[in-house]
Amino acid sequence: MNDKKQIVIVGAGLGGLACAAYLSREGFSVLLLEKNDNCGGLLNSFNYEGFVFDVGARSIENSGVIKPMLKDLGIEIDLVESPVSMGIESDIFSIKELEDIKKYKSLLIKKFPENKKDIDKIFKVVDKISHSMEIIYGPESV
Repeated sequence: MNDKKQIVIVGAGLGGLACAAYLSREGFSVLLLEKNDNCGGLLNSFNYEGFVFDVGARSIENSGVIKPMLKDLGIEIDLVESPVSMGIESDIFSIKELEDIKKYKSLLIKKFPENKKDIDKIFKVVDKISHSMEIIYGPESV
């Protein structure tokens, strides 16, 4: 018997894979069990009429903790950009940084000035969540 603490993780979805990677890095002996033929859980793909469709998280790049976690674990993979755009009617623009979210807020207030108080409340929460994500996961997660 070795002196390593032994851990069994049931499920090789994104959470199980991340736990196994971090525990292994800390010196634990990890057994990862998965009932399906492939790992990844909800992050997978399927074929339909000759096309491959990704399912699960909208995009690895835009899903908060994923990109910083891969970087922390030293895993380098090519990520497919998943551009986000927002708008109202014909006023549409890409969201690439936090400043763009402020532009969207301004657009909402311009279009719906009678709802400014509600819009301010909503974006106060958006700002709080964005700030928390930046503290926890780094600026590239926001």
